[in-house]
Amino acid sequence: MHSSKAIRTGGFTLLEMIIVLVVAGLAASLLLARGPMHAPTLELRVAAETLAAELREGRAIATATQQTVVFLATPGGNYGLSGHTQRTLPVGMTLQVPDRIVFFPDGSTSAGTIVLASPAGRMAITVDRLTGHVAMRQITS
Repeated sequence: MHSSKAIRTGGFTLLEMIIVLVVAGLAASLLLARGPMHAPTLELRVAAETLAAELREGRAIATATQQTVVFLATPGGNYGLSGHTQRTLPVGMTLQVPDRIVFFPDGSTSAGTIVLASPAGRMAITVDRLTGHVAMRQITS
C-alpha cells in the first residue's frame, strides 16, 4: 500500500530555487552599489587618454580657428587649454609638464613631453613639433 504523500528523493523545489536567486540578486546589488571596481593602472591610462584628448583638441581648435592655442598645467594638478574649462587630475597623480605647449594655426606646436605619474606607474604623452601628433607610451624603468 502506497501513502498519498510523495516521497522526496532529491533535487530542489521551485521555492528553494527562488530563494537562492533572490539572495544572489541581493548580494550582486550590494557589490554593484559600492561603485565601479577598477585597477589603479586603468585609472592612470584613462587619465592619460583624457590628457591626450585635450592636447588633440588644442591642435584641432588652433587649425580650425587659425588662432594660437596654449595648453597650460599647474603644480596643483589642474590643466587645460587657455580660455577653456580646466580639468583636475585624479587624487594621487602628478604631472611633469614643460612651461606650456603652444599649438599654432598651421598644425605645428612648440612640442613637449608630459609625464603623468601615479603609484601605479608613469605614462608619457608626447606632442610632435612639426605635425602636432600626440602619442602616448608607458614608461618602464
